[in-house]
Amino acid sequence: MGMDYLSILVAADLEEVAEALASFAPTAFAEPAAPGRTAVGSEFFGSEQADEAAARLSRMSPIGAVAFRVYSSDALSAIAYRDGVPVHCYDSTAEVLVARIVERDGQLHGDFENPYYLYEADDPNRPSGVRGAEPDWLAPFSSGPVDREVLAQLLDLRLIPDDQVLVHDDGSRRWLYATAHHWAIAQALHLESEYLCGGLD
Repeated sequence: MGMDYLSILVAADLEEVAEALASFAPTAFAEPAAPGRTAVGSEFFGSEQADEAAARLSRMSPIGAVAFRVYSSDALSAIAYRDGVPVHCYDSTAEVLVARIVERDGQLHGDFENPYYLYEADDPNRPSGVRGAEPDWLAPFSSGPVDREVLAQLLDLRLIPDDQVLVHDDGSRRWLYATAHHWAIAQALHLESEYLCGGLD
């Protein structure tokens, strides 16, 4: 069984984030990811709670916040928020996420209530592959100089170490473990990966 977790990266100082969390998410943890960058998580976060927390915390700085999700170690997704609203969606393996459609109250729902994922299995518009891999949405969250080409290759799966690559029959590639993918992105952004990449769950 793979690993599932949710975490939030906030472009704000730890003390400010911890104070804000106390008012609306007292069970959440906040840990430093870098100076001016804070990782947030909670074992009680569901997807909706993580999205709401990221939206609220994004108002703390002009850069905003990102809600990350790893699904069964297979796929990494992220939604960036600024001023309380989503501004960018990223999926490392869109077909894995789209496949996880559940029926509730007679309606089809994606894993985290995002219409982005509401597709029937035979829908010709059903997304596949990487989505939202341009690096400019994520680079401002770095705590140091960013090599945008390296970040772009990490996001669009061109850069995967040989011992971490999984190649499908159709030739498509993905990371063997999405947690390792998340960790590599955190390193490219000069962020402490321990808490951001699953360590708070």
